[in-house]
Amino acid sequence: DPEVWPVQVSASGSRALAEEPRARLAARGFDAYVFPSLTEDGRPRYRVRVGAYPARCDAERAATELRSERRHNPLVTPRTTR
Repeated sequence: DPEVWPVQVSASGSRALAEEPRARLAARGFDAYVFPSLTEDGRPRYRVRVGAYPARCDAERAATELRSERRHNPLVTPRTTR
């Protein structure tokens, strides 16, 4: 798989709580999805991410747009695959 740059918008220990911001972002046209993972101590973590940008600068642009809303504190995540 090619490397991509997703933007993490939020994270929650509950899938249900992660679905609300995912749905809100998707309704606005963002490619939003929930990325399940585990914490170091094995607890589930549901990360709300936007996009799979081919370049970091594209992901930074999306993060700036999301940050301007003051509702989000997005983070461009390290290169990963979706």
